[in-house]
Amino acid sequence: MSNLYKLATDLKISAKLFIVFAISLMYFFINLPLVAHINKTNVVTQDKYPNYNLIELLPYAFITIIIAPLVEEFVFRNIPIYILNRFTKKESVSLMICLIQSFIFALAHKKYADQNLYTFFFLGVLCWYIAVLLGRQYNIIFHALYNMLWLLLIVFVLKFGFT
Repeated sequence: MSNLYKLATDLKISAKLFIVFAISLMYFFINLPLVAHINKTNVVTQDKYPNYNLIELLPYAFITIIIAPLVEEFVFRNIPIYILNRFTKKESVSLMICLIQSFIFALAHKKYADQNLYTFFFLGVLCWYIAVLLGRQYNIIFHALYNMLWLLLIVFVLKFGFT
């Protein structure tokens, strides 16, 4: 892992942003059919969001794309990474903390019926490694992009219909 960490720290900002954008797109498009298959239904349909119009989604968009990534990454990644760096730098402890914070992250998102615990667990693991390898600011960008993709899917469904 130390070679991967050194490679990641040597990357320029534009390369890191490209990597974060590419990972968020790949995870979203890999995740979309998996969620639909596991839930045995389409992921997003108009009947799941019957009372929303596009203007009413603006405050939700602000919370989903800006506030949630900042708060969640602080709580689920920054605090554990700070504790890890403060007390130990062992990779075995890092893996254990990664798995624990990912499980708690998944439980915190259990209320979302469109996705399941596996989706959020793996999202937590992915966020952890982006934070550790690329930096915490890129992790927040990744989280915001991922949330934005889901929100755009909902907007698409509301605007054009999709069943």
